[in-house]
Amino acid sequence: MTEQQAIDGARISPGLAKSPYSVETYSIGSCVCNADGFNVLSFAHKPGAKFTTQTRAQAICDRWNSLEVVAP
Repeated sequence: MTEQQAIDGARISPGLAKSPYSVETYSIGSCVCNADGFNVLSFAHKPGAKFTTQTRAQAICDRWNSLEVVAP
């Protein structure tokens, strides 16, 4: 899997979308947290995975923070 495929496969856990997003790094890896500090990172290609590399987490975070969200 390429870096881009991993980034493209990242999803925000249902019901937890709340920007701005930030990267948190722990001994087991890095994650993307919402404004409330919850790890919202999940992957379509790897169900249950919540952590990744710091580089991927930062790229995912940057992408999610750049999205324009329109309220219903």
